[in-house]
Amino acid sequence: MTNPNLGIDYRDYAPFRESVTRHFTGGTYSTVVKGNEIAFRWGKTVENFRVVGSWICLDSFLDDGQKEPYRIRTTKAEMSVDGGPWTTVIHPCEGQPYSPVTFDKPYSLRVWGYVEHIPYFWQHFLTPVAQVRNTCWTGENNVRDALEQKEVWHDAVRGWEPTRGTGTLKDGIPDGTGITYTWFQTIAKGAGPLWTSTTYCLVK
Repeated sequence: MTNPNLGIDYRDYAPFRESVTRHFTGGTYSTVVKGNEIAFRWGKTVENFRVVGSWICLDSFLDDGQKEPYRIRTTKAEMSVDGGPWTTVIHPCEGQPYSPVTFDKPYSLRVWGYVEHIPYFWQHFLTPVAQVRNTCWTGENNVRDALEQKEVWHDAVRGWEPTRGTGTLKDGIPDGTGITYTWFQTIAKGAGPLWTSTTYCLVK
């Protein structure tokens, strides 16, 4: 499957069109946008995204003090649109496919691969939602259309990220079944991630 959906543009929700700095109740995040390359800083971590064709790709990330990024490599990616069957994703990403650029239905995307030499699994469920109110927001328009995101991830060293959820393991690796999400966030149009979430909300 390439990109089956059209309508919503992910870049209008995540701040991937222009560089921004945002403040939420737990800290700050920012993006530096240079053409199709986006460096997304969360605290001391920088995630390196690119727009390649019809896909948003996550190529690598840097933790505090690193000189060289951790490279991501995908070995298998599958997508389910609007609760439909899982189908193989054909993508142009050097790292991992993160989202179709455009879509108009809820979808789940799951990825198996490696961060450097460490096996990992990641899955998210993205749902368009209308008119989400954020009572923390100090700017204009605290009611916005948004994307609700739930995600889990697992690596062979640390196991499941405990704040996000779990799933079924087979020979120590997630098999993509039994996924349970314990965290969510909304990504608001024209504002960005953490509009609302299980833990934080966007302030300005």
